[in-house]
Amino acid sequence: SNPKDVVITMDSSSSIGRQNWARIEEFAKGLVRTMPVDQDHHRVGIQMYSTEAESMIGLTDHMNKKDMTNAISFPWMTGATNSGGAISEMGSIFSANDRSNAENVNILLSDGHSSDRAATFAAAVAAHEANTRMIAVGVAVTSPWDLRELRAVASDPNDDHIFLVDSYDQLPDVTNRVVEAVCNEVDDCNPNPCGRGRC
Repeated sequence: SNPKDVVITMDSSSSIGRQNWARIEEFAKGLVRTMPVDQDHHRVGIQMYSTEAESMIGLTDHMNKKDMTNAISFPWMTGATNSGGAISEMGSIFSANDRSNAENVNILLSDGHSSDRAATFAAAVAAHEANTRMIAVGVAVTSPWDLRELRAVASDPNDDHIFLVDSYDQLPDVTNRVVEAVCNEVDDCNPNPCGRGRC
């Protein structure tokens, strides 16, 4: 199994709305429940952003699914959509507790409409150059410009790293696919990959 360090980045700007913010938190909990979270496999950090980005849970704060899911409960921030600032700050979450044997993966949840597209594009380029694999989950993305932004954020091949839903209540529909993308292959998400007679 290939360990991953995963940061889930949640858009908490004004355009989200309180009800949808609760759905975003439930989606993050669902991702955690579906991954093998412990110190030897996948570690998960949580970041949220609006005008500013804030690290809410570090990669070493919680080492099991129960503690992690219980900790995902934050007030809706409101404010602008500083996706570029969030992507830039996300790098410091990885570097604070870097593991040489783990791949860094970011899951960015957004409507694709950041306040400063140029800053978002630049931050995404820097993240790619730092070998962070970027997965974009887009909600209600209809504008070609917003889709272009998500394509710039997501790693190549885009088809494997972009997941689109029409509304926030559809987020659970892509949970398993997003986790499979994190893991590259499903065996990476099996904490005991030899348990199915494959070794």
